Amino acid sequence: MDLTVLCLFRGQKIQWTDLISFMEWDQGRHRTTPGLRFAPKLTHEHLYLTPGLRMKVRLAAQVMSNTVANGLELMKRKELGSAILFLRKVNKFFDCLNVARLDQGTRSRNENLKPYTSEDDPRFEWLLKDFLGFLTEWATEGETIEGLTKKEKASCVLVGKPLQEFT
Repeated sequence: MDLTVLCLFRGQKIQWTDLISFMEWDQGRHRTTPGLRFAPKLTHEHLYLTPGLRMKVRLAAQVMSNTVANGLELMKRKELGSAILFLRKVNKFFDCLNVARLDQGTRSRNENLKPYTSEDDPRFEWLLKDFLGFLTEWATEGETIEGLTKKEKASCVLVGKPLQEFT
């Protein structure tokens, strides 16, 4: 199995190398018109992780962002559809769980960063139905991949059995 493959989702590979290709494209190495960058915060250390860098949530949040998803869309490669969906879901998940200040959502113009004020907040429904549904679909697909060992199948899935407790 290709070790750069994070997983398969809806039949498409989600690969770390796609993010590296995007960074190189964004930096102008493969563009005919280099200039402004779509993801200026994305650097070499975001994608070539050392053991110490793997522990930095800031780097993960910047990689798994709508900015990077938008950039991947601009590359106009159909095989990146699942990667783009993955990045968007994880970005919203990070935002929903990262409410830190009362004015954060207003100042950043991001509804997902606003504080929770009611148990009827639609973000709870998104987390329980949409995001957990996404993870469940991913886990189910990961279990059905043929030609992989149990360990390789497990590495293709973010969560396993504990997910069932929430659904």
